Amino acid sequence: MKKAASIFLTVSILFCLCFSLTGTAAALPGDVDGDGAVTAGDARFILRFSVNLEAPLSAQRAPADIDDDGEITASDARYALRMAVGLDTYFNIVLYNTAHPYVGATFKDLPPKTSMFDVVYQTAKKWCCYYTIRAVFRPALEKAGYSKEEIDRLAPDNYDAERKAKAIKTMLNSTLPKWMLNTFNTCYFPSLLLDYYLNHPEVCTCYTFRPYYDDMFEDGVLYPTENIADYTPRVGDILFASNKVSTYVNDYPTVDHTAQIITVAPDGTFTCTDGCILQPNPNDEPYVTERHYIWWEKTNTYIWEHNDIVQTLVIVRPNLYESDYNS
Repeated sequence: MKKAASIFLTVSILFCLCFSLTGTAAALPGDVDGDGAVTAGDARFILRFSVNLEAPLSAQRAPADIDDDGEITASDARYALRMAVGLDTYFNIVLYNTAHPYVGATFKDLPPKTSMFDVVYQTAKKWCCYYTIRAVFRPALEKAGYSKEEIDRLAPDNYDAERKAKAIKTMLNSTLPKWMLNTFNTCYFPSLLLDYYLNHPEVCTCYTFRPYYDDMFEDGVLYPTENIADYTPRVGDILFASNKVSTYVNDYPTVDHTAQIITVAPDGTFTCTDGCILQPNPNDEPYVTERHYIWWEKTNTYIWEHNDIVQTLVIVRPNLYESDYNS
């Protein structure tokens, strides 16, 4: 009897230890051994899982599937190793895997994000500014475990009626009656988002690359380009740029373009989501692409490598949790 009780106690202790181990593992993507950190050892486990050299416990499957594609693959092991040595964070991985599936997708395949009158549809359908925030950044933050309140604070996608009315007046060159503003409740305005970031330093750090003019702002010209040298590209940063040459005023372009960095090369160039004008495919339907930005010394700014008209004015680094940017 005593022997049976002893065996039962031993089994219970082992069960509790295993439960504790696997339960902890589920809380942190990549941490399959449950020690509270993503290490090279975790990467090794994931690689063994991916080639069927070892079977994961049920509670290890979720943390081992870092990119959340439903499978444990060598890519997950690679992500774990990069996280272990500080080359990637979980948010970086989630962001890239949220953005990348849209590449090559037509506009009509994207989630519906805006409602507009038919009279402006032909112009508006070529915009993809909302894509940066609504179809990529906000979903990525949600997948990474941020609360709705934190997502709204880091990446707001709606604005008060007065600000919105002013932005629409600038966009359409006319004033809309108040009842019509409801049609634009789900619109996304790059300048209003930038205005929010510039006026809320607790939410993000702003790096300004060239002064510009935008009549959606009270004072017109914003910050001088004093902090360019402080900037190092990082996955998750949001670009505010212009590609409207016709709207330049005294050599200051307006803000009409946003994009988000999803990969950074060793040479400091980076790839972004395509933030504004979608590229036409053979059927003349816009579709999402990725853009590669390079540094242009002539104007001290980043430009889209295939078009020097698309120039970066401000880059914003949202102040995510410290654990997301621990490299």
